[in-house]
Amino acid sequence: VGVISAIKQYSIFDNISRLLAMLLTSLPAFWLGLLLMLKFALELDTLPATGGGSFSHYILPWITLSTAMAAQMIRMTRSTMLEVIRADYVQTARAKGARPVRVVMVHELHNALLPIITVVGIILGQTLGGAIVTETIFALPGVGTYLLQGIFKYDMPVVMISVLFIAAVIGVINLLIDILYMYIDPRLRSQFVKG
Repeated sequence: VGVISAIKQYSIFDNISRLLAMLLTSLPAFWLGLLLMLKFALELDTLPATGGGSFSHYILPWITLSTAMAAQMIRMTRSTMLEVIRADYVQTARAKGARPVRVVMVHELHNALLPIITVVGIILGQTLGGAIVTETIFALPGVGTYLLQGIFKYDMPVVMISVLFIAAVIGVINLLIDILYMYIDPRLRSQFVKG
């Protein structure tokens, strides 16, 4: 959506996608989760509201967690693509007669990936924090629920190990993002390869 929004800048699709992205970014996870529970679990009775027994129990929490993340990705992808679209090498590729799909996928999107991947790492860290709220709302078993139970019972070892686990996962995510940088950008790869 972010790529199409950047290619069709100032079109109706672009305006609607930007508006939706801003609205979805500003929705708090607890409020969106409660709205989804009211609509799909109570009114329509299509999905379960709480628990973690089957795949259907995880649909509403997944939507709750991924909505803000997707909206941030749309906004970031659009802005980085707009910067890359105006670059000289993109104009040169178009002037040489490259197909529009090749220009978008190879020249524009490939060069816009570094900031997008950085935001993915940040968003995944935020998602771990948001999982605490989402697990509480939907009564899911997980690290967030375990951490909150430790806080309410004043169980310091549980709180410390939960926070340490979340910090370790965020550290691993950041390490993987840095490794991905070298595969995406040949300039970074040349700094670490000898000869």
